[in-house]
Amino acid sequence: MSNLLLIGGAFLLVGGLAGVWASAQSYRRGDPWRGGGLAAVASTMYGGLTLTGVVFNGTAVGAVIVWTIAAATWAALWIGRRERMRPTR
Repeated sequence: MSNLLLIGGAFLLVGGLAGVWASAQSYRRGDPWRGGGLAAVASTMYGGLTLTGVVFNGTAVGAVIVWTIAAATWAALWIGRRERMRPTR
């Protein structure tokens, strides 16, 4: 596996875990957290699967995984936008 893939996968994994922590803190404060949490989980999964070599192995399974993570990231952006637009109580 290329060094760039290892570095990128590690950054995605660490950044995703930091995002999960930040989302948990937002939940504890009562702030909107669902969109950020979903994006963080998708990033963590993508980083972990990149490090294991599953994503870039050239098979259809790798392509399905990438498209699923892309759909989760898009849904996270959509959910986050809806949460921000919702009036606060």
